Amino acid sequence: MVNMMEKTASLIQSAFSWARKALCYFKVRLLLITLLIVATTLMFCFFLTYQINIRIMQNQDEQSTLTSFRKSEENIEWFLSNVERVSLSLQLTEPVQSFLYDERQDAIQYIEVQHNLINQIDAVISTYNYLNAVIFFKTNGEMGGSSSPRTYFTSGRHPFYSTTEYREASAGQTRMSWVSGYMRDFFTLYPIKIRTQKDIMIVGLRTLGDQAQDMVKGDGREPRSNVMLVSVSEPAFRQFFDNLADKGTSVSVLDQTGKQISGTAFSQFGKVPSYYQDIASGSDYGSFTTNRTEKESQIIYYRMNRIGWTLVKEIPLKIYSAGAVRIRNIMMFVFAGTLFVIILVYTLWVLRFFKPFEELTKSMYSVGQGKLSTRIAVKSGIYEIGLINNAFNDMIRNLDRLIVRNKEMDKEKRELEFKNLQDQINPHFLYNTITSIRWMAMLSGAKNVDNALISLVRLLRPVFNSNEIVWTLREELDYIENYIDLMKLRHGGNIDFTVTGQREYPNLKLPRFILQPILENCFQHAIAGTDGSLKIRLSVRENQDRYELVIEDNGSGIEDEVIVRLNSLFESEKVEQWEEDQDHTRIGLYNVNRRLKLRYGPESGLKIDRNFKEGARIFINLVKKEYIHML
Repeated sequence: MVNMMEKTASLIQSAFSWARKALCYFKVRLLLITLLIVATTLMFCFFLTYQINIRIMQNQDEQSTLTSFRKSEENIEWFLSNVERVSLSLQLTEPVQSFLYDERQDAIQYIEVQHNLINQIDAVISTYNYLNAVIFFKTNGEMGGSSSPRTYFTSGRHPFYSTTEYREASAGQTRMSWVSGYMRDFFTLYPIKIRTQKDIMIVGLRTLGDQAQDMVKGDGREPRSNVMLVSVSEPAFRQFFDNLADKGTSVSVLDQTGKQISGTAFSQFGKVPSYYQDIASGSDYGSFTTNRTEKESQIIYYRMNRIGWTLVKEIPLKIYSAGAVRIRNIMMFVFAGTLFVIILVYTLWVLRFFKPFEELTKSMYSVGQGKLSTRIAVKSGIYEIGLINNAFNDMIRNLDRLIVRNKEMDKEKRELEFKNLQDQINPHFLYNTITSIRWMAMLSGAKNVDNALISLVRLLRPVFNSNEIVWTLREELDYIENYIDLMKLRHGGNIDFTVTGQREYPNLKLPRFILQPILENCFQHAIAGTDGSLKIRLSVRENQDRYELVIEDNGSGIEDEVIVRLNSLFESEKVEQWEEDQDHTRIGLYNVNRRLKLRYGPESGLKIDRNFKEGARIFINLVKKEYIHML
């Protein structure tokens, strides 16, 4: 048997090596998991706070911008109403009325009317410096006006008469309508490219009364009214919302078609922004985020319903990111500080928490070195660790007792095996065998002697040829057959030995020579109660938790008190009780029973009972779990 002490020490050392590696791995993993959880949580909180902060700033900008837009709307409407009031006052002056309605017969009078008209317009423009030009269009095709210091007079039809703006303005609308911006000198070519933002004008048109005088005849056109054009400087108009554009942002005014007519971004003048459809399909005011611009931006818009224009503010989202830098820096500082505190607390906690485990691993190492007197202090700052230490101490104590016990059992097992071999060749056995051969020679002659000698040799050969402790059921039965042959020679051949079930378990392992002592007991006790014909039956079977070998005979049976006595001895582990038994022939049964218990567990062994028909019955039990473990 392998030395139990060395085997146990090896197992303890292996457990110590594993525990030390596991402890180190657990420390690292715990640190990484802790840092991962904390870092993930902080990053999530940082991201969430960052996004919430940006959203708050966006909402704040939206509310403040919409409030400013409403104020700007009031100012713009006041401004445009003032322009309309000035234009109405100008319309009623005598020079304008003379130009529009007085019939002139000579060129001198016509020049005088023009001169008076220019002077009147220039006086108004000089008074209201936000005005750029005032031009009148007569139904007869004449045009007259001034954009100080430039004047406009034509006697023929100007291209403006062919525009949609003119047709809509002359259709009888007395209230001023505002159209898209134009270049200052837009009458030279229509339309004309814009050179600078100062060239942009906000143009207002209105019908001068509802009379249709001096109609163009014979051209198939409907009668139209005189039209007054007033252009306002875009910078003067822009002043009402220019202050809403912060650094990096832009503010613009879009007309009914979505085209920019004013704004802080000159490059976008006259263009329809890509996001206009989102504005057109939305409510009268609101905001949204879009990536249709050069940079992802927040768009805040407000529709001026009275005029039909829309105020729009474009804010790149990076501005909010820049505004959240301070918060980000604070959170990064908090993040770094938190990680430092966690690492510090973790280090201190690990030193305290894992110290008992380190002591445990050291104790395991000492035990692995064979120092079974090692013990750990049960008291610990952690209740569960105290329980582990107590369990470890109990394990070492039990291990120590187990090693001592196994040494005793190993010694006893070797003695029993040796005694078994001795029993197989003891003088009594050899004497009985030789006596059988002697009687056979006296009764039947030399042939029987030869057969007996052959069986004897076969019987003794396994004893001397192998030192194995166990062999297969088949080998045990081969041995028994030789023994039965000798017993047949001794008892005249009136022995019927049958075996059932052995073919189902060809590899079933048994201790050597366990059946012979039992069969010998049958020949000694059972054959006397028969008519000279002894029947012995061996059956092999398997129950749920064990293998069973049952030996039955047809003898006279066993008394009840003997059955009780034998079963009590089978349960006992003390050889002294067997030695005290009056029937010393039963020591062979003790040998078998003890070997079975030592090798296959305390639940294994022999049990005797009365045969339900006649004779006796002996059970040989091999518990499966113990049997498999001990193979």
